Amino acid sequence: MKDCDLGEERDWIAQHRKAHGQPFSPELRQRIAVYIDRRREAGAWWSEIARELEVSRKSLYRWSKRKPDGAGPTALIRVEVEPTPAAKTVTIVAPSGFRIEGVSLVEALAALRGLE
Repeated sequence: MKDCDLGEERDWIAQHRKAHGQPFSPELRQRIAVYIDRRREAGAWWSEIARELEVSRKSLYRWSKRKPDGAGPTALIRVEVEPTPAAKTVTIVAPSGFRIEGVSLVEALAALRGLE
């Protein structure tokens, strides 16, 4: 798609808006996605492209992430999640009755120093 085709996409978007309530056609979204890719490669910001096409940034971002029709399913990748060790916490009761629960030893000592 050439940059001069932008006017055509804008016209299609305008026509769609007149038919209010209808979703954008997959063909139009695909053409816009190609335009977005070219503009992004050229360093354009999402907000700049949104202004050019008079479409929300959120819609542009969503359209650019969709696979073209006919593309196969997305492959899943197996991952292993390692549990994070539980943080050790303490409970300290100061002679004045001040009580600190569920904080690290460093945090508890810092709080007690602040009471001096």
